[in-house]
Amino acid sequence: MGFFSGLASEGYDRQYTDRQLLARLMQYFRPYGVQLAAVTALVLTISLTGAAIPVIVARGVDYLSSQMTVERMVLLS
Repeated sequence: MGFFSGLASEGYDRQYTDRQLLARLMQYFRPYGVQLAAVTALVLTISLTGAAIPVIVARGVDYLSSQMTVERMVLLS
């Protein structure tokens, strides 16, 4: 198997439940809670803004195309 050949479980390996691992992770990240929340909020804001821009542009184009009449097109050209 090559690269993964030495990664079999050993007799001294500990077995943790998902709940225990999650509790340990929460303990590690607890001192950085405010920073973690701020980064999460910024990432969500940037993602939502990036997703909203094409929708806003498309609606603007639709609005402008619905407002265009033949007379206005002639005046613009």
